This record gives sequence, structure tokens and C-alpha cells, in this order.
Amino acid sequence: MKLISLFILLVLFISTAGCLRDPKCELEANLNVNQERFQQDLDTIDAHLAEISIAAETDETGLRYVIDRRGSDVRANLCSDILVTYEGRLLATGEVFDSSEIAVPFALSNLIVGWQIGIPKIGPGGSITLYIPSGYAFGSRSTDTIPANSILIFDITLIAVQ
Repeated sequence: MKLISLFILLVLFISTAGCLRDPKCELEANLNVNQERFQQDLDTIDAHLAEISIAAETDETGLRYVIDRRGSDVRANLCSDILVTYEGRLLATGEVFDSSEIAVPFALSNLIVGWQIGIPKIGPGGSITLYIPSGYAFGSRSTDTIPANSILIFDITLIAVQ
């Protein structure tokens, strides 16, 4: 009888081991950002949202977002590859700096922290608008089209999670 019980426990352990979370696939809770700049960005985002009468949700990390469609129950994590369409704008000017109407694949782990926080909030078929403080984007670095310390707005539709 003990052998049968031990066998059943072993089978249960093996069958549930695949359900355990892989820590390397989870976003670290301690996000390293300049706190003074981060708070300035959040104040700017909140003022912008109030001005245009949008009630955004706030993630525990401070990221502001609006979910237009939740999509399916499947959720991405840092180990996921995603397929999306998107448009990115500068909050300061409204200028579109990047977009794709054709679905584009990305490894979520290779994207800015704002996407890593926001994308798992929706499933395939879902869409979200992210209001990303500069510390969760490119911080004090500039790119060809994005000035340093820019707050970004992304409208994203999640097509698939792999």
C-alpha cells in the first residue's frame, strides 16, 4: 500500500512540475530607475491623462495603462515570443516615432521594460495603451527618433503569444 501511495505522489509531482513558474521568465520586482525622474514622469503622465479625461489603471510598478480589449486568457511572460501591431508616440509632441500595421514578432525579454510590464496584462486578440515613463523606456539615452528622457505612449494589439 505504501508503494502505491509513493507512486501516486511521484506521478503527481512529475505532472505538476511543468506548471511551476520559471523565475527567469518573471519580471524582477526591483526595477532600477532614477526615482526623482520617475516621479516627474508619472506626474506628467497623470496630468496628460486628466487633461484628455482618460481614467488609466496603474500597475504596482507605476506604469499607467488602458486595456481596450483583454483578449484570450493566454498570457505572455519574459520567455515568450509575441506577435504584435503597434504605434509608438512621444507624449510631449504626439509625434509617431514608430509603428507597424503588419504583425511583427518580438522576444518580450528584448523589449523595453514598459512593454514587459504591460503586454502580460492582455492575451492574444487584446489591445492596450501603455503610458511609459522614460525609466521604463530608454531613460537618459536618446535614439534616432526618441529624445533622451522621453515619455512614450504605445497602442499595441497582441496577435499571438508563443
